[in-house]
Amino acid sequence: MLPDVPAALQGVASMLARADQVAKADPVIAYWCKYYAAQIGIEEAAGKADAQAFLMRLMDDLERLKAELSTQEAVHSETVAYAYVENFALRIFLGADNEDRQGHATKATAQAFVAASKFLEVLRAFGPLDDDVQTKIKYAKWRATQIHKALRSGQSPAPGPSAPRTEEEEVVSQLTTPPPREPPALAPPPDHTEPSLPSVPTQHEGEALHTSVQGTHAREEAAPTASPAPPQEAETADCPLSVRDIAHVQKLSRWASSALDYEDIETARKHLREALIMLDAAASQQP
Repeated sequence: MLPDVPAALQGVASMLARADQVAKADPVIAYWCKYYAAQIGIEEAAGKADAQAFLMRLMDDLERLKAELSTQEAVHSETVAYAYVENFALRIFLGADNEDRQGHATKATAQAFVAASKFLEVLRAFGPLDDDVQTKIKYAKWRATQIHKALRSGQSPAPGPSAPRTEEEEVVSQLTTPPPREPPALAPPPDHTEPSLPSVPTQHEGEALHTSVQGTHAREEAAPTASPAPPQEAETADCPLSVRDIAHVQKLSRWASSALDYEDIETARKHLREALIMLDAAASQQP
């Protein structure tokens, strides 16, 4: 069991609290929460002996968890892990969003939006967030704030704005019911600048932990716009697929994998067929 988090690592404390909340229900998600916490801690602990000592304990705990989850592909494969964490976070987000759009928002709905934003932020462990994920984080934090404000003033929260969902979001919404609501998040980690500590174990044996945490955490309370569609990219000289189409094929493949996690073969086949149709059409355009 980890000791109390030093005051210098409050950003780490927030993510470790999430890990503790899901440790029994989903140890894989707990692992990646701790992994991302270690990334944050590397920068926060620079020059602080107590913080560095705590971070070394956290690294040992990650090694232990990785050994316990040795049969879990979502721990050892970065591609599978990204889809697993994204799917988990979207189920919480969509559960809150469904309640909100139907005009049934409560304190638990706001807490779920906050939890969804924190789990989506764990995707930073794999690299920079794409525009859609960043927009969802901002939106979830904004809606949580708006719901809390309405409840504090004794009013019923107005239903959230209606916006079209992507096909992938509809699939996640139908695959399973949302997990239990999470308690409110602690304060988000501050911005960081100076990485320092040794590497944390990753999904590849001997691979060093990313020592650069990408971006800062969104804190806007203004209403974000609906997630915009990425601009259509020009085709490259060697590939008839645009950058946008390539990204869509990759996402279809990830969601097919996520559907199989729930033994939903038909949904997986649907996504794979769509991806193959796009690839076949591109192949027919090549000389």
